[in-house]
Amino acid sequence: MRGESGQEPATGAERRLHLHHCPFREVAQRRPDIVCAIHLGLMRGTVETLRAPLAAEGLEPFVTPHLCVATLRRTDAG
Repeated sequence: MRGESGQEPATGAERRLHLHHCPFREVAQRRPDIVCAIHLGLMRGTVETLRAPLAAEGLEPFVTPHLCVATLRRTDAG
């Protein structure tokens, strides 16, 4: 069951974040190798800047035509 944030409930240190409304979708469909790498870099920079206890591990583009999935991992013991 997914909450409003699009995040699936998960146990353990790994979280999967469902991204439904990619702002880069049109260009990403043509060049996912470039655009999705940039998007992942933006996520990594954001969690680093916010000093969040997370690491953006990966991004699976177009799991379905309108869904990408980011994998986040907790970096603290909590």
